[in-house]
Amino acid sequence: LNSAIRELKEETKIKCPVAVLKGSIVDQRTFDDPNRSARGRTITQAFFMKLEPREEGLYKIKAASDASECKWFPISQIDSLRDQLFEDHYAIIQYFTRRA
Repeated sequence: LNSAIRELKEETKIKCPVAVLKGSIVDQRTFDDPNRSARGRTITQAFFMKLEPREEGLYKIKAASDASECKWFPISQIDSLRDQLFEDHYAIIQYFTRRA
């Protein structure tokens, strides 16, 4: 959990307190299908967070080292973005949002 929060903050520069991020986790799952990645056997521990709405809007984010771009988008647009998502990330998002 701590490494996931640290990675999120490093890659998105999200301006959100760690305690809020930790308190926003509503689900987590390991994705380990041996065929899920063209890179070979890749295991991912994914976390689903629901950040509470704020008067001042979404938390500010900015792409960092491994992320060439990061931005917020409405989850209702996920189907139209499917071809832009990496490998099985569409399926991962679908898994969590269907359970929400």
